Amino acid sequence: MSGTWLTTLPAPRQAGYQVNPIDRTIRTQMDRGNARARLRTSAAVDELSCSVRMTNDQFILFRAWFDDDVDGAAGGAGWFSVSLATGTNTGVVLSTQSARFIGGYQAGMIPGSNNDWDVSFKLEVRY
Repeated sequence: MSGTWLTTLPAPRQAGYQVNPIDRTIRTQMDRGNARARLRTSAAVDELSCSVRMTNDQFILFRAWFDDDVDGAAGGAGWFSVSLATGTNTGVVLSTQSARFIGGYQAGMIPGSNNDWDVSFKLEVRY
């Protein structure tokens, strides 16, 4: 694991946040009868779409952390610890998960704000 989500950054927002379990099966269509299905992997992985509202200073920190190969996300290739709501723990809304970015991130300045940014991204979360 490369690092940990910075405590100086807001946690990923749950509003608009979506969990998409990755299909772990392979299906083979048969000439006759039902298709055959089998597990491709036993690893449980979800894809999460989420966003974070950041101040300009927080966005600068996020960009540096995202590119940090040692303590950060290694440009999106590294695994890191982050508190997320994933629906996998009974009675616990947020729990520490192992995640990495799928692709990069998108950031846009929020109109009418004091230079705040809306940063959205997809995470791959393993259990």
